[in-house]
Amino acid sequence: MTVDSVLRDNEDSISSLSKSSEVKDSQHIGNHQQKSQQDNHDQSVAMDTEGSNTPVAQNNGETPMEVCHSSSQSMSAKVDSTKPKPVSTSNASTSVNPQTDDPMISCLKRQRDAVKKCRGSSLVLGQEWYVLSMAWFSRWQQYVGYRKYEEKYLGKEAYFPGCIDNSDILDVNGDLKPKLMNEHDYMLLRGDAWTMLVEYYELAPGQEPITRSVICRGSERKILEIEVYQLTIEIGLLDNENGLGTVSCQFSKSATFGDVAERAREALSLTERQKSSDLRLWLSSGGYSAGLVEPILKLPDDYLDGYVKSNDLILMELPNLEDGIFSRPFEEFRISGPQLPDQTPAPQSGAAIPLGPPAPPSIASTSNTSTSWQSHSTPTTPGLCGLVNMGNTCFMSSTLQCLSNVPILTEYMLSDKWRSELNCTNPLGMRGEIAKAYAALIANLWSGKFSYLAPRDFKATLSEFAPQFSGFQQHDGQEVMAFMLDGLHEDLNRIISKPYIEIKEADNRPDAVVAEEAWQNYMLRNDSIIVDLFHGQLKSTLICPECEKVSVTFDPFCYLSLPLPQDQHCFTFHFVRLDPNLPPVKCKLTLPPDGTMALAYQGLSEMFQLPKNRILIGEVYYHKFHRFLVANDTYSHISDRGQFYAFELREPFETESNTSPIRFKYVYFLDEALASRASYAATMYFGTPMLLELDMDKAAPPPEDNDNATESGAVALPVVNDGSVLQSAVRSAIAERCSRFLDNPSKRLAEPDTYKNWWHQDAPDRQVEPPPYTLYASRSGTFVRDTAMLMDPDEVGAVLPSEYSYIWVSLNSLNKRLFYDDAAAKTEEIHPSASDSLEAEKCVSLDDCLKLYTDTETLGKKDAWHCPNCKRFQCATKKIDLWSLPPVLVCHLKRFSYERHYRSKIDTKVDYPVENLDLRQWIIQPDYGQSTKYNLLAVAHHFGGLGAGHYTATAFHKPSNAWYYYDDCNVHKCVTRDELVAKSAYVLVYIRSDLSSSSKIPDTQ
Repeated sequence: MTVDSVLRDNEDSISSLSKSSEVKDSQHIGNHQQKSQQDNHDQSVAMDTEGSNTPVAQNNGETPMEVCHSSSQSMSAKVDSTKPKPVSTSNASTSVNPQTDDPMISCLKRQRDAVKKCRGSSLVLGQEWYVLSMAWFSRWQQYVGYRKYEEKYLGKEAYFPGCIDNSDILDVNGDLKPKLMNEHDYMLLRGDAWTMLVEYYELAPGQEPITRSVICRGSERKILEIEVYQLTIEIGLLDNENGLGTVSCQFSKSATFGDVAERAREALSLTERQKSSDLRLWLSSGGYSAGLVEPILKLPDDYLDGYVKSNDLILMELPNLEDGIFSRPFEEFRISGPQLPDQTPAPQSGAAIPLGPPAPPSIASTSNTSTSWQSHSTPTTPGLCGLVNMGNTCFMSSTLQCLSNVPILTEYMLSDKWRSELNCTNPLGMRGEIAKAYAALIANLWSGKFSYLAPRDFKATLSEFAPQFSGFQQHDGQEVMAFMLDGLHEDLNRIISKPYIEIKEADNRPDAVVAEEAWQNYMLRNDSIIVDLFHGQLKSTLICPECEKVSVTFDPFCYLSLPLPQDQHCFTFHFVRLDPNLPPVKCKLTLPPDGTMALAYQGLSEMFQLPKNRILIGEVYYHKFHRFLVANDTYSHISDRGQFYAFELREPFETESNTSPIRFKYVYFLDEALASRASYAATMYFGTPMLLELDMDKAAPPPEDNDNATESGAVALPVVNDGSVLQSAVRSAIAERCSRFLDNPSKRLAEPDTYKNWWHQDAPDRQVEPPPYTLYASRSGTFVRDTAMLMDPDEVGAVLPSEYSYIWVSLNSLNKRLFYDDAAAKTEEIHPSASDSLEAEKCVSLDDCLKLYTDTETLGKKDAWHCPNCKRFQCATKKIDLWSLPPVLVCHLKRFSYERHYRSKIDTKVDYPVENLDLRQWIIQPDYGQSTKYNLLAVAHHFGGLGAGHYTATAFHKPSNAWYYYDDCNVHKCVTRDELVAKSAYVLVYIRSDLSSSSKIPDTQ
């Protein structure tokens, strides 16, 4: 067994355990049990990936561990006796390997290939998919050698993932936690692949499969997607004179407002006559307590998606039963409090939308009539209007505020010129709807009537044509800016009929000739205000490494995506010392961007003056060990979700590979109250897990002699036989390790009466006082009360068998409050490497980013170029240079790194000039006639991490000749330069200095 056996949720966590095994696990284990258990378990061996026999953990009963770790004969029997595989793998490819004939390895490869085939399949409307914890799936990937760099783990018993466990993505009620990220917190599996995995590994006891369906989103550009989260909407009556409560309902994002009306009729206590009458719907984004509502200007067949979000309140208004007239005109829709206007003007009071049986009248959705319900907002300076965050829409608001402050574009949208250039027939456009929605929004932002408004209709239009932005999840602000610029360009493209253009090779012609030809060809198909303002030209040079063929092309660009120099990778470690009286030490190591954990071991060794083989690094998720990292593990694929703990070991340990025998017990802290309500919820664990080290070379002393403390105070656990230890030694070691934060004497003084009732303060001998916790032991890393073993302190000489690797320190609510000192448990010493005062902030210049952008690179295999000479794909060298620049230059700082399963953000500060950014050194066009100096115009900022951050904007407001900060509804003048040049900068918008005070549309290149 290896150190990574901590990953195994094995036999006592699955339902296939025999009845006798469950009974045995629930009993106290003493000396009389040891012999029989050893006899039962001493037979099993497994083949490692080199084909040699390696001892593994002993098993009891029929389990998935036996499927992959029994002899070849039993493996074949198990595979043959299983149900027919739901996924056909007859054509699955298998790599050449000495183990090809091993049934266990073949079985794992079939699993791997079947899941790969499933994940590359197309979606089918209505099809069911299954949600699977990414933590469990990552372990399974290693076990089956899913990726090239993981093939070394194929079949290694240390990486056996155990039964399928979704506990880390479930809340206390067993529901999927909110705001989880696909491919980061969870992944999705088609039904047949899920069934196959369940057949081999089984689902953890007490858990149910998490199923989700494929839906269709978007009315214009339809896309299929798996709906992981539905909308939860409260439904009630607008004039609630009877005091009726609201009803919470679940709706698919593909549901319509007609579906809401129908559900409202069924869910609310209405008379038959009321159910058959017309109705109008109103929206309150903050529930009744918000004190305001707005009319829903939608038809029954319009989708909810993009207009409402979870926890919104939809109120149903019924007409007067006598005359059928609605008593509440739209211009008097306030319940109380301030107004919350929508960007789109409301129809006049007579234009009610019946959602009942009669056919709905047409709606003049493009009406520009200003209604009184909008005019209640506080007047303000045109352009200094905030945008309401309707639920994770700050990414969109930040982009809108940046573009709104591009003077030439805004003046164009406020004029009538955009109407004459509107292209509603462009097949690459959005029927002109994006341009119309943006123009309506700009008209309201610059009307001077509102201090803030809700861009609800613009969001709905955006979602209609870009379903990837539908719903109310957080998205990438730069991606929505790219889509908007492209959408506005196609909707305002002056070219009605695009001609076919034949691409010509450069053929050693002068760059100026090829560049001009490429630009003119581009303008024959693309001519709009967006091209005028935002499009420049790049030169791309590719050289084949074999035939040295040189390919030169000139391509247009709308923005520059600039990489950030990343010379180092910073890790934070919590170093746990042997002496239990000393708190952990927080430290940081700065390592090269690509490397192995051997560098981390070396750095910690030098920092704490310890041999490398007396340190063990573990990754902790949700207060449990996820895995241990050995020297040859690469850290480029390590997720940023967990914390890294480094443990000082008493004896040297082999960390160069994963083949050393295990000699640890893993200790977790358990909240007994939460465990009783939700056996598999990750929230029942707390605190930092502990590592107890076994002394494999030291025999256990007699029961009455248990003095095994080292000089530093750390307790070693001497073994009895084959890794078994005395239970009394385990109890002593845990008490010693917990002494800093558990059973704190100060709590006795704080609450002496309560304490006395639960802890015998007057006991003459401290050692006879019972501990404030209960200890359980298990062979599984998942706590299951029915199969956990209660340790009996009164059973002298009782031993803990070697396979019981997990110890649970369980505290009830009162004892946790009285005896567990959370502050002391979290106390750490700060190493100078982690001191904020000594840690200088890294900063790079915008020139550094431009240099990296224009450096020569070698293409990887995934991006290989097809050489026209060699007639095959080549890893060519590629160089990009700037040929010409647009009047408005957008620079995207590539802070986010997206790989499958691994996502990270680069927080390096970029120093960029506010005025006089001179880009002349980066322009390779010899006779470039335009100015190369630029002034900063706007900045989109991103704060926080992936999926849970916040977007804001700073922009130069031309009418005020001042900088302003836009944060959702709030707009205020910038006071310091730090608000402009900030570490949070994500997208920079520059304008050519000779156009800073101009409103004239510049000539095209």
